[in-house]
Amino acid sequence: MRRLVPVLLVVLAAALAAGGASAQCPADAAAGPVREATARLQAVHAEDMDTEVPAAARARLATLKARLADLADAEMGCAGPDARAEDVQADLQRLAGLDGGDESPGAGYGRGLDFAVRRWPGGRIGIVATVGIQCGSDASLFVFERTPDGWREAIRWQAPPYAQVSGGFEAFDYALSPPGPDGRWFAVAKSVTPWCSSTWAQIRWAILRPGLSPAAPRVLRAATESIWWGGDDTGSVEAGERTAELRWHAESIDTDVHNRPWIRRFVVDEDAARRIAPVAETPRDFADEWIVTPWREAAAWTAPAARRPSAALHDRLRRLHFLSYTSLRACPAGLVQVALEKDGARYFLRVSEGPDYRLVSVARRPDPRCRGPNQLPEPEPQ
Repeated sequence: MRRLVPVLLVVLAAALAAGGASAQCPADAAAGPVREATARLQAVHAEDMDTEVPAAARARLATLKARLADLADAEMGCAGPDARAEDVQADLQRLAGLDGGDESPGAGYGRGLDFAVRRWPGGRIGIVATVGIQCGSDASLFVFERTPDGWREAIRWQAPPYAQVSGGFEAFDYALSPPGPDGRWFAVAKSVTPWCSSTWAQIRWAILRPGLSPAAPRVLRAATESIWWGGDDTGSVEAGERTAELRWHAESIDTDVHNRPWIRRFVVDEDAARRIAPVAETPRDFADEWIVTPWREAAAWTAPAARRPSAALHDRLRRLHFLSYTSLRACPAGLVQVALEKDGARYFLRVSEGPDYRLVSVARRPDPRCRGPNQLPEPEPQ
C-alpha cells in the first residue's frame, strides 16, 4: 500500500494539473456570448437595399464585435507556442457554432460569420473575423504576438460605430512586416466601403504599430481614397521590413480613361511613413498623380530647378482636376512630354523615364525638341 501512495499522488497531481489547465482555458465560456450576440443581430429586420443601419443593429453589431474580440483572446489564451493557424481557425469556427451552411454576407445583419487565421513569421498570429451586414460585410482584425508569458494581443483594428453601411470594413485585407533588428514591426490594413449599388467606392487604408493598448494602435499614416472595384479587384497590400505598399484602381483625371492603377508605397521609420517611388506605372499616370497630389508631396517628385516655377501651375492644374490628354511624345535625354488641355488652355509636362518618375518642367508651350510620334493610346470605351 505504501508503494501505491506515491503512484496515486503522481496520477492525482497529473489529473489536477490537466483539470487546472482546462479550467484556465476560457474559450468554451466565451463561445456562448458570441452565439447569442450573433442570433440577436440576425433578428434585426433590414429593408432590402436600405443603407441606413437600424439603431438596434448598431448596438448589437457593437456587442458582437466585442464578443468576437473576447473569443479571439480566449482562444489564443489556450494556444501553445507552436499553434497552427488552421487549428486555431477550425476551433474558432466550432466555438462560434459555424456548420458550413450557405449563409453569405450581404443579406441583412449577422449572416455569414467567418474566421480567417494566418500565422506570420516572428511569432505572430492574425485573426480576421468577418460578419455580414446589409449589402456587404464588416471585418475585425486581431493580431497576437508570442511572449514568454503566452500569446498577447498586440493590435485590434475595427471600424468605429457607423450609421450607414459604408462604415463597415468590406473586402478587408492586411499584411504584417517582418520584425526589424529591434523586434518592432507594423501592420498595413485596407478595406472598401460597402454599398448597395455602384462599383465606385472608397478604400480606407492605414499603417499601424502596436500602441499602448491593442485597441489603440499607433496610426503612422492613413487615408480614405477613391476606388473602382467593378472588376472585383479590391486592391492589394504588402509589407516588407521597412516598406509598405498598397495598389488598387481608381479614376484618372483624363475624362477618356475610366480608371488607372493607383500606387501608395512608403518607407516606414520609427514613427512615420514617408511616400516613395514608384508612384505610378507610366509617364501618363505619373502626370495624373503629380497633378492630384498636394504640392507639399508632389514637390519631392519635381526636379529642384523646376520647383519654384512649377508650384503655381501645379495648383492651377489641381483645381481644374479633370483634363484631356492630347499627346505623349519622346524628348531628348530620355524625357517624355505629356500634353493636356482644358477649355482651350494647353499644358505640357516633361517627365523623366521611370520607374522613379520625376517632373522636369511644366509649361504652357510645348518643348520643340519633343518631336517623337504621339504614343497616346486610343481612348478606352466607356
